[in-house]
Amino acid sequence: MRLAIDSLIALGLVGVLGLVLADYRATARKLEEERQVHLALSRLAEQARYHGALEQPGECGPVFPATISPAWFKNGLPLNAVALGHPWLDVAPAGDGADDPPDPVLHSRAQAGFWYNPSRGVVRARVPGQGEPGAALDLYNQLNNSGLKELAESAAVARRPVPWARNEALRERVESRP
Repeated sequence: MRLAIDSLIALGLVGVLGLVLADYRATARKLEEERQVHLALSRLAEQARYHGALEQPGECGPVFPATISPAWFKNGLPLNAVALGHPWLDVAPAGDGADDPPDPVLHSRAQAGFWYNPSRGVVRARVPGQGEPGAALDLYNQLNNSGLKELAESAAVARRPVPWARNEALRERVESRP
């Protein structure tokens, strides 16, 4: 009888240890994903500033390119680790003065993991919907170093992002003008 009780206690301790280890690994994976997104955002913003300066030398104030080209990243595209499986980048339409996308939470596969506003030189990472209220807002603020109080979704056609493939074709037309 004593052996059975000791065995149950040992199994319980092994189970608790397994749960603690699983939680530790999940937390470590989440922190690594966040670190990767921070690095990706830095790389994107850096390249936008660099290529904007190349395109418009001598301009007063910052100038940003109309789009971000994958060719700028010789060591692979920066990816949004929390939004894998989504397109790479959406671009804000011309004249959009916002710092955040009109749709910061990923609701469909058509939305890209990143949003870029060439008017402001801002790159933001979109986030997947979270189960808990406010969790998506917290994740968005954490990834983008922002302090939003709410994630307002805008259906305004004027703010609808241009998918990267269409924006690339637009950029090629603009660059080919005399």
